[in-house]
Amino acid sequence: MNKNKLKKLYDLLKLKDFTFVDIGAAGGFDKRWKILGNRLRVIGFEPNEREFNNLINKKKNEDIKYYNCCLAKVPCRLKFFVLRKQTISSFLKPRYEFLRRFKQSERFDITEEVFLNSETLDNVLMSQKVDFIKILTQGLELDILKGAGRILQNLCGIQITVAFSQYYEGQPFFADVDIYLRQLGFSLFHLRPCYWKRRFDIGSGRGQIILADAVYLKDYVMLDTIPSQIGPSIIASFVYKKYDFAMELIDYFYKKGCLTQVDKQEIESIISDLGQPLFSIPSFLGKKRIISYLEKILNSLTATNWARYDDWD
Repeated sequence: MNKNKLKKLYDLLKLKDFTFVDIGAAGGFDKRWKILGNRLRVIGFEPNEREFNNLINKKKNEDIKYYNCCLAKVPCRLKFFVLRKQTISSFLKPRYEFLRRFKQSERFDITEEVFLNSETLDNVLMSQKVDFIKILTQGLELDILKGAGRILQNLCGIQITVAFSQYYEGQPFFADVDIYLRQLGFSLFHLRPCYWKRRFDIGSGRGQIILADAVYLKDYVMLDTIPSQIGPSIIASFVYKKYDFAMELIDYFYKKGCLTQVDKQEIESIISDLGQPLFSIPSFLGKKRIISYLEKILNSLTATNWARYDDWD
């Protein structure tokens, strides 16, 4: 993207910094946030010591801080199940009667059980400003939200993994998370589903939708309220390509006296320019069929033999 236009956008929105909290940080934070450049502050939490050390060894930026720390609803000591595939280890025991119906369920086999101390997100970050959080914690997502009441008040958005089936014992469902976040003024804007295939798969079809990455944004228009800073909410909408909502927020903040007419028009112009696709395919006979074939080829290249995520876009 055009760096000069992005800088101007951030300046117009008076966005000095944007704090992104990555809970379940194994593998590093989502590259989509890199467009914020030196205004991005990342705070990551990763309880798995091996994955935490990998993050520390790869860290190149002083604006990134990692905690080898477990988060929960209240400070306590919890049993942690280390699984064969370490990145899906959890404080909840795998639900094998469900998992054994699907391919490669052995990745959930328990290899070790350890006890770890946990804290709440509110206690760890205290009075620190947080703009957006991502939570991927293998079933403990709702508990972590319940330990972050202060932070959620000023948060503009959340990316959270939600479950449509229980693959860990006692795991909350999507409906539980959705109800909790809606009560706090967040609206669901995107679902990126993941499908699992059963052991009897014959090679075609997607399988069953098991989980999804869900994106929730604070709907200030519906709440009829103004955040302490308007920039983060517009930027979060922009990052997830919810350009229509970004434009609605700009108009709403302008009507509330948070933006001048000149700044409003400049911000709208920049987002309109940056939101345009890099290229487009002209209309021609058979266009839809060719696009469908290309999507099938892409899916076959990115899918495993047991799971498939839909593309973000």
